[in-house]
Amino acid sequence: MKNNLFIFSVLSVALLLGACSKTGPTASVKNDIDYYTCTMHPWVHSKKPGKCPVCAMDLVPVFKTKSHSDRAGQASDAGATPGTSLKPSAQPESHDFEVPIERQQQFGVTYAQAKRRPLVRVVRTVGLVAADKGRQWTYVARTEGYVQKLYVTSPGQVVEKDQDLLQVYSPDLATSEQELIKLLENRDHAGSRDLDQLIKSAKRRLRQWNLTDQQIEALEKNRISSEYLTLLSPFRGVVEDVPADQGARFSMGQKLISLADLSLVWVWAEFYQNEIPLINVGQAVSITFGSERSFTGVIAVVNPFVSQTQRTTKVRIDLPNPDLQLRPGMYVNTDLSVDLGEGLTVPINAVVPTGSRNIVFLDKGNGKLQPCIVQLGSQVGDAYQVLSGLNEGDRVVASANFLIDAESQVQGALQGFEQETATPSPQEVTHSDGLGENSKEPFDSLLKDYSAIQQQLAQDKTDRLKDSINDFDSDIHVIAGADFQLGNRQPQFMEDLKALDEATERAFQANDLDGARIQFGNMSAALITLLTDSRPPLTQEWKVMTCPMWKKSPARWLQADQEIHNPFIGTAMPNCGQTIGSIGTMNLKAVR
Repeated sequence: MKNNLFIFSVLSVALLLGACSKTGPTASVKNDIDYYTCTMHPWVHSKKPGKCPVCAMDLVPVFKTKSHSDRAGQASDAGATPGTSLKPSAQPESHDFEVPIERQQQFGVTYAQAKRRPLVRVVRTVGLVAADKGRQWTYVARTEGYVQKLYVTSPGQVVEKDQDLLQVYSPDLATSEQELIKLLENRDHAGSRDLDQLIKSAKRRLRQWNLTDQQIEALEKNRISSEYLTLLSPFRGVVEDVPADQGARFSMGQKLISLADLSLVWVWAEFYQNEIPLINVGQAVSITFGSERSFTGVIAVVNPFVSQTQRTTKVRIDLPNPDLQLRPGMYVNTDLSVDLGEGLTVPINAVVPTGSRNIVFLDKGNGKLQPCIVQLGSQVGDAYQVLSGLNEGDRVVASANFLIDAESQVQGALQGFEQETATPSPQEVTHSDGLGENSKEPFDSLLKDYSAIQQQLAQDKTDRLKDSINDFDSDIHVIAGADFQLGNRQPQFMEDLKALDEATERAFQANDLDGARIQFGNMSAALITLLTDSRPPLTQEWKVMTCPMWKKSPARWLQADQEIHNPFIGTAMPNCGQTIGSIGTMNLKAVR
């Protein structure tokens, strides 16, 4: 999330119940408690301690909000940066927070080490088997005649090299053969080589009739013309088509029979445009179909043109097929392994994506954790390459991250990241309550049309999708033209609104369901950033959801319903998703 100069006041938090003494809080501490909440479900608020109605975990206290000046004074007295956690046991300069070991066990927290390892990225896609164009042959009639006999009658038959395919009858063929015989006899009687050029021309005409060199040599030796011609298979292959009928007349240019040599086939695979830099001619590709056998092919051609609708490029893979197990028209799976060298990695589950940045939780020992911003490289299998932010051997949280993330939100451990880049001036603090009341109606309309898009994607429908996106875009233009009292926040607001408008334009141009879902993820991320930065008053609360299965674009979305409606997976897994926070009448809670 972009740096927010107007983030809510830091919530001071009592020690977690698991680490508290049995005597409970003192009277002065009780007076400072604002409400109790659940670290797993931060939108749960209670005036009294007790159990979370959703997960039955103990509620933890949240202190009353302090002003910027109060927080700055306390942090200054402690030698800390304003906005960091005020727990005595924490290290404010590093934004540590504490989750007792017992509570981590309740969460099911596990750890993993950042390790250096070989980076091999596997790019998977689907391919279509096709015949090699250079290994196909079609017999086409070069003159008129009749099909005397068919030796091969149906597609799919396997034929050997020089096997008889069909016999044709044509009087013109006998005329051409007799012309060659006469030229040969004249040359023999004259004892001269002057007729050699005419003889070569006569042989070329016979080859145009599809006579083989062996048949011409037999004619030259026997010197017996025939009105019948037997067409032979030029290679071992499979019959593709037999359009000729026995006894039927054919005319010049008519196709008689076609063959294909399938000992080597092509596989046409499509790769997304962001994967093109990983593809090179000569790379080995693993091909599988079913679970019985795998083949190894080589990339022969990378099409330089990208599909304007699917944003993919076609790649031709040449694949030996000696047993003819791969047949044209079959779909196969292709795996391209790319060696990226060696690098530092952490498990995918260790990373908490927040839109514009990625966070891991570093184990400091004794229940203390430290959020760290990391820069990620490529995804390699079940891990991410870490470019910066961690060192080899660092121990990070590898599971139950969204629970730890909620805990860090309650304790204010991530507030310092926002304060490090800029400290709000007194003038900016006066505008920290978000947009004015006149922004409620246009933003409610924006979210209503957004919900219509989300519901259609969740139901795998696209018939009215572009109309809903167009309505959503109209709401953006209404907001852009409204007179909100933004003060010096106007540039940031317009930048967020422009990013949302550009994401919406890309979503409108998507031409299929998968493309629409990819662009919806980008659009949702931009909308959440706008709502988080501007904090408009809303009529109802909107939950921020995330889908752990979606990897093609940001996997967060907003919805007001209690029941999950996943717009990325749709009807295949409609209830897949988890709540990571909310945006609503109280603006921002546990969302960055």
